[in-house]
Amino acid sequence: MNRDLEYRPAQREVICRGCDKTLNRGDMLMSTYSFRNRGQHIYFCKECVLKMQQLIEDYENNTKK
Repeated sequence: MNRDLEYRPAQREVICRGCDKTLNRGDMLMSTYSFRNRGQHIYFCKECVLKMQQLIEDYENNTKK
């Protein structure tokens, strides 16, 4: 079962799945877990989350014409 998204500090060193940036313990990140393909934790840095938000907003603003 998939876990809900969480915005929280990293508990250990991890890698962002959006930009491959190393996030250190204590850095804020978006976290989730997928059971697909033997299961994996998925992390995104704050910058990637903000970029995703901007991409969604740009798309929605450009398609509502």
